[in-house]
Amino acid sequence: MVAKLLDKEVKNAILSKTTTALTAATTALDNTTNGTVAKTLKTETDTLGTKNATLTAAATAWKTKALLTVAAMKNWLAAEVYTAGTTDRKCDDTGGCAPNTDGNGSDTLCKGECTKLNAWGMTGSLPAAAAVENTSHCYGYQFASGNCRVCNKNDVKDKAGAESGYKCYKRAKSALGKPLYDANELSKSGGTLLNTYDSAMTAWLTQGTVVDTAQSKVNIATEYKTKVNTDKTAKSTASGTADTDYTTANTALTALGVT
Repeated sequence: MVAKLLDKEVKNAILSKTTTALTAATTALDNTTNGTVAKTLKTETDTLGTKNATLTAAATAWKTKALLTVAAMKNWLAAEVYTAGTTDRKCDDTGGCAPNTDGNGSDTLCKGECTKLNAWGMTGSLPAAAAVENTSHCYGYQFASGNCRVCNKNDVKDKAGAESGYKCYKRAKSALGKPLYDANELSKSGGTLLNTYDSAMTAWLTQGTVVDTAQSKVNIATEYKTKVNTDKTAKSTASGTADTDYTTANTALTALGVT
């Protein structure tokens, strides 16, 4: 009888400990409880979502500016266009227009002399940040019969007052230099937008590793809970059997007058 009582007490104690372990294992998988592996996984997954949104925004911004850069480059490389000012007007002195005798033969020759020169300040094959104003650059031209002048300052405009036979032309390509430079500075390798994208990608990849680690801990906790639950079922059965055996033996002894 003592043995059955001891067996009953031991198995009930084991069941109690197993039940406590199962409760702890269940709590570990509750993503609303602070400090649990499940809560950590949820937090890190939410953070990954935020970083993914940042990455997407950075990628979109970079792509958008890159497409604008391509469009600006296409415009820059397009055929030269010169916008004519008002008929019978010279170019204003702000344009820095100087005589060019090689272009005196015709309007077309004069335009050709301007086209030979840079339309903007250049760094390699791309526009630099600012216009460069010297005789190696042309921002427009002025022509009258037998009189060609090319303008090397970035402020080509009509001069006030009529001058019969003259016309002032502003070079369209010059106006495209700064937009192309600005777009390229942001989208190029090492540019602000690409750097932002690269940083966002690094952060996203790093957070992905954090989430993977958190997920592995949840996987372990889930496997542990499953095993504890299986163990509890077995311990519950053993405890119930011990209780039944003790009750049966105790009932028999009581019937015999043994207490």
